[in-house]
Amino acid sequence: MHRAKGRAASRGAKPFLEDLRALAVGDYVVVDLLMVVYRPNFLHEPILPNPLPLAKILKFATDPHLALIYSDASFYVYRVMTHP
Repeated sequence: MHRAKGRAASRGAKPFLEDLRALAVGDYVVVDLLMVVYRPNFLHEPILPNPLPLAKILKFATDPHLALIYSDASFYVYRVMTHP
């Protein structure tokens, strides 16, 4: 997962995955379904020991604060529309 704020700012993976309140309105969330197959590597973060559980990826699809702005067969781009 990558958190970007217009200028592609990066945040640590653990707080972001566990707490969506760390996001601001206008932030983007990009998830790739390959994160459940391969260990994701986040910029400036140590590599995770295992792939992410599917629930960590799918939770964004049902979050009422996010809007899906792009998707294809592999990844999804969401934008934060309201603050939790």
